[in-house]
Order: sequence, then C-alpha cells, then structure tokens
Amino acid sequence: MNRCLFSFLFASTAVVCSAQSFQNPRSIPVMDSNPDTVSVADLNNDGMPDLIVGVGNNVTELRIEIFLADKSGNYSLASKISLPSGVSLLCKPTDLNGDKKIDLVCPGLTMPSGNGIVLAYLGNGDGTFQAPISTAVGPLNQNSTITAAADMNGDGHVDLVVALGSTSFNYIYMLLGDGAGHFTVSKFIGDTATGNATIADVNSDGIPDILSAGGFVFIGKGDGTFSTNLQYHFASCIYADFEKTNKLSAACASGDDQAHARVWLLLW
Repeated sequence: MNRCLFSFLFASTAVVCSAQSFQNPRSIPVMDSNPDTVSVADLNNDGMPDLIVGVGNNVTELRIEIFLADKSGNYSLASKISLPSGVSLLCKPTDLNGDKKIDLVCPGLTMPSGNGIVLAYLGNGDGTFQAPISTAVGPLNQNSTITAAADMNGDGHVDLVVALGSTSFNYIYMLLGDGAGHFTVSKFIGDTATGNATIADVNSDGIPDILSAGGFVFIGKGDGTFSTNLQYHFASCIYADFEKTNKLSAACASGDDQAHARVWLLLW
C-alpha cells in the first residue's frame, strides 16, 4: 500500500465560500419531543428517500418515527417504534434478510442488567416494522454504534461492524448475521481510537476491508476475520475516491493546536 501525503495547513488560512445556500426549507413536525437523530432510506420502495427520526432522551420515551416522502417533497408520519430503555436511537437501515425491504437494527443495553443487545426490526416494505428480534451481545455499551453493514464473510448475509465506545477508547467488533435478523459476536477487531468505520476493498482482492475514522485499516481475510492492522494515527479520517481512480483515499485531520493543524490526504 503506497502512502502519498499531501498536507493542507489550515492555521491562519481564511476560507471564502460562495453565496450559495439551501433553498426552500420545510419544517416537519415531530410530536411530543425534540428529534435527536436522522437517517435516510427508501422504506417503501417508491424510489424516494424517507426519514428515520430518533426522538426522546433518558427522561422521555425513546422512539423511532418514520416519515414517508411523497412526490411533492412533503413527508408524512407513517409509523412509530417505541424503543426499550437502554437502546440507542442510532439505528442502522439495511436489508438484513434479502427481501428487498429495508430493516432497522439498533444496538443497546438490556436494563437493568446492562448486558449488550442488538434489536432487529424487519421491515414490511410500507414504512412499518415487525416486532424486534433480540440478540444478546455481551460487549456492547451505551456508546455503541453500528457503523457499517455488509457481507464480511461471503455467506450472502448482512453482517454488522459495531463500534463500542467508552470515555477514552473505542473498539470494533464483528457481528455475523444469519439472514433472519440474528447475530453472533465473531471477533474483537481492535482499538480504533475513534469508532466510525467504512467498508471498502482497499487492496483489490475482492474481500471487504474495514477503515476506521481514526486511520486504522483492517485487511479482511474473507471469513469475517482480519489479517493486517495498518495504523495511521490521526484524530479523524474520511474516505472517498478523491482522484476518480476507483480507489479510496483518506483525508485525515491531525494536530491538537493551531500551529500544527493540518489535513493529510493519503492516496492508496
């Protein structure tokens, strides 16, 4: 893997943006509570992006509200999902069982025991969801997020990459799916410094790899395990095909003071 670095010094640099802005903002009422999270997916297979809104907090009821889009750009409330206490609002939309309908999978804790769980809500294809399927997952905590969903071991079923957060470290775990909404903890992958992850084939071997937001690269073996941990220590990284070469590169931030604040572009 080649590592070509270009740095952009942001200290004492003014950025001038054009006068462009978003137009025609629309307000979508969310009943009883303030929204906390938003994600997008086509939940009723009409080709339009629908909204998955997480509302509530530790005091009020936690729930997911589903807003379906129409051709005029308006959204209407289609369903609500009440989440058990301890379950995260950061639910991941993905098709878990291959029926072409978007499902939701949510990490969290069982209360009051504090044991980790993953709840899978299978979609009906109309913006509503079935009763949750619960899988016990020991290592999760309240800071856990499902950062990616993909088939990591070649069995045709969606697996989950879960980042377990704490006050000082983040770890990545692999959860292997059975195609019916159940998961098993396969492997502790490593300490990532920051938890978010991207799935991509960075070495062109046809096997998905994991790239963490902290600049850690885990090379997949095709069975849900990983053989190599390449470490580029940064505060935060994002990944995209910056050079239009059909290969991912990384833009990473480093420096903890203004004099050393840089963004590095890593080209693979």
